[in-house]
Amino acid sequence: MVVSKIKKCICILISLIMVFSLVGCGDKSSINTSKSKPVETYDEFTKKLDKIIENLNPSINDETESKLLEDFQKLDDIDKVDFALGLADDMTMSCISGVLSDGMLSTLGKIVKEYPHPLLLNNYSAILVERSPADSLFLLLQAIEMVPDNPIFLTNIANIYVQLDDYSAAERYASEALIASPDFGPAYQVLTTCHLKNGNSILAAETMVKSAKHCFNEVTIHHFESYLEAVEALDPEKDEYPLQEEFLKELHVIARENVDTKDINDSIDTPEAQLDLKEFPYFTGKDLLEKESYLSSLASEINIELLNADRENTKYFNAFDDYMTDEEKGENRVFPIKKNIRQVYAFRVLESFYVFKMEKAIAKYEEIIEEGIEKFHERVYVDGKEEYQKLEDKLNAEAESYKERIDKLYASNNYEDIVAANKLVEEYMPIGTRATLQLAEFQVKIAEENLEAGLSDLSSLVTTTKEYYNEIKQILEEYWLKSGGILKYVNHEEIFYELDSQRRKQVFEYIGYPISRMASYASETTVQSMELDMAKQVLLNTQMILAELENDRQRLNELTEQEKQNEVDSTQDVDDGIPDIEKEAFTKYKEIGDLPDIRFEGGFMGFGASLQTDGERVKFGYETPVSSSEMSRNILYDKPSDNCYTESYTAIGGKAQGNTEWFKSSKNVKKIFGANSKKILGNIGFSSSVSTGEYICKSKDNQITDRGIIYIRESGGDISDFGRTEKVVVRKSSITGFALKTQSVKYRFKFGSISK
Repeated sequence: MVVSKIKKCICILISLIMVFSLVGCGDKSSINTSKSKPVETYDEFTKKLDKIIENLNPSINDETESKLLEDFQKLDDIDKVDFALGLADDMTMSCISGVLSDGMLSTLGKIVKEYPHPLLLNNYSAILVERSPADSLFLLLQAIEMVPDNPIFLTNIANIYVQLDDYSAAERYASEALIASPDFGPAYQVLTTCHLKNGNSILAAETMVKSAKHCFNEVTIHHFESYLEAVEALDPEKDEYPLQEEFLKELHVIARENVDTKDINDSIDTPEAQLDLKEFPYFTGKDLLEKESYLSSLASEINIELLNADRENTKYFNAFDDYMTDEEKGENRVFPIKKNIRQVYAFRVLESFYVFKMEKAIAKYEEIIEEGIEKFHERVYVDGKEEYQKLEDKLNAEAESYKERIDKLYASNNYEDIVAANKLVEEYMPIGTRATLQLAEFQVKIAEENLEAGLSDLSSLVTTTKEYYNEIKQILEEYWLKSGGILKYVNHEEIFYELDSQRRKQVFEYIGYPISRMASYASETTVQSMELDMAKQVLLNTQMILAELENDRQRLNELTEQEKQNEVDSTQDVDDGIPDIEKEAFTKYKEIGDLPDIRFEGGFMGFGASLQTDGERVKFGYETPVSSSEMSRNILYDKPSDNCYTESYTAIGGKAQGNTEWFKSSKNVKKIFGANSKKILGNIGFSSSVSTGEYICKSKDNQITDRGIIYIRESGGDISDFGRTEKVVVRKSSITGFALKTQSVKYRFKFGSISK
């Protein structure tokens, strides 16, 4: 709380806040110059004062000091009054300069003894306070008995009690001073210190502001600095702001002090200069998908304005500090008065009030929104997934059963068993086809339900965010209005720009929070929409591939056994020669700075799916034992350089695959692992394939920009969870007749792959 932050300098405050006689923020007109008798008898008073003088251990008085006392004693009563009052002023200046010797202190004490006027008692007390607070208090108590309603004397007594750690007495005397003079600033300063000591930060803040209205000095500045530091450390979720809103108007009173009327900047406090933020954008929640671009653009605009305000604020960041440390010389040996200090502190307190208020609103709404987002994510990533997982587990278990039987037959290294294994593969293919289609359809169903439910969930958050925006908007507009009422009294140009850019920075920072939330909701719905598009595309590709696969199976069934064998041989030997389409193609090489493809993939029994991206395009792939298909979309540019926003293809071809446990003499093994292939132990897999098909490119508005033949050749192998595959892709346009070849190497790991 505020108390803990300000306590550390209480002792410093005590020495600064003494307001003796004409020093500090005192008022000479409130001093009663009539002589009256102290409560103690004169003899008792003189004995006490003699003891005080004796404790000074004065040296032998020099001639000046002796002459001063002699001259005073020779005067008549009327002249003694004039001499004594003049001496009171001299005491004040001597107290400030600190030039009094013990001998002079002794002489002054004797004069006070001769003529115990309340003003002399007060000022002599000021001289003695550093040496003996108790003696200083004794003299002030004598003075207050003569003039009990003098606010200066009462406040000085209160300060000495603070120094003596008697805060109860200090508060009592400061309160009496305010009864005598309700606007006496130094008394409010003492009360601020007492309230801090008692842990009452609210009263401390109030008395701090009240003291600044009528007294602004080093103590006031320290109080304000400590207060602002303490407020900044408060927790808006748990704490309350220590200054009540009704006291904000006092800050404007403070700002008006010591300002010349001609220097007022009226232009900043006019209706035209007030902040008028836009109304919250109209949304139903259902149209978030359509508004993503608008909201992202709006958030970017706000961020740019924030950066501009921050840049200007940085330019003038030290204006006030430079102003405070500037040792400007006044004319005619008079020190110039700095007229912008109280205006700056009034502004900063006002700013801290509204910043705290906004932080409190942010804490409230962000908690509600975070809970809503968390529930949204829980539902999106859980609803339907458990049912899907059960279906996938069931199909995987069925596939695993076939795989175990097939692996067992292949492992026997017996020709009849391998033939039987191939028949099992054929038997499982239609089962796997139905399973793949079923999973793809189920995934579309989940994505559709998630998108609809997601839009519904986010609609309620849009309503909350509208309330969030409107509350921040109201606070900012009120802050702008009231801060303008203070800024118009800042007549130092650079300080004005520092504070003005600071409040503009606050506006763009805080209004950006709810707008950023809206942009994030739109992004969430876009992700859901993309998942649905992906699921639909996978389903479409699956349907197309399975239809082609069925046609291919029917064609293969019509071939003779010899033709089948010839086809297998041709696929195994394809790497012996390069077809014309590849020879004629121009090679496209990767440029410096191109990112590799990151790929996530999975599958079983030759069926698989993959998702990959190079930072510019995202690609969805699907494979069967005899075919492959892929769809890609440009995510970085609406109009890519090749005018191919989306591309899709399906290629059919033969595949040869196996492992070194039963096929160590294969050419593919030798090609992949070289002469060392015979030394390799364990299960090392390999594959080789050639496929051809058709590709289609479209622009963002779904117009065909290119189409033609696609040729894909792959060969590679793997050891355990690591694999390496070389891939050549040739696209020959049927529109231009131009053929372009790309080459890549894919490195496969357990959960994905990377292509370069």
